[in-house]
Amino acid sequence: TAATTESEVLMLSAADKATWEEVIPLAVKYDHNCLLWTSLDLNNQIKMNKDALELGLAPNRIVMDPTCATLGYGMEYSFSIYQRMRIAGLLGETDLAYPISGGTTNAWGAREAWMSEKQAPQWGLRQYRGPMWEIINALCLSLVGLDLAMMF
Repeated sequence: TAATTESEVLMLSAADKATWEEVIPLAVKYDHNCLLWTSLDLNNQIKMNKDALELGLAPNRIVMDPTCATLGYGMEYSFSIYQRMRIAGLLGETDLAYPISGGTTNAWGAREAWMSEKQAPQWGLRQYRGPMWEIINALCLSLVGLDLAMMF
């Protein structure tokens, strides 16, 4: 729990629409960082960041997690959201001037990552294919501002 780690600085994960009113006060009370998770929605991320600040979370304790979709059309959409967030932050939009984390493990949601070799032998071994999809997800998002990739 947050109280047992009071003497350390951790990142509490994740404050989302359902849990932010519980998680953020714990981060404030015990001086932890807080991962603010939204679902690829720029406006929701801005709102979550503002709400966290209003609850007393220090700006240097905020890490944004707009989540990410897997390769293909999902990656294109994720790429554009991350790019818009990073550019806005760099151009002075203080509501988006925070580090960005991403759950690049979402790459495992693509059947090409998890499907067994028996079903698709032409794709190669799953033990290599899945991690490669995850790495490609992280590399693509790193090009537009991802600071921290959460990976298996």
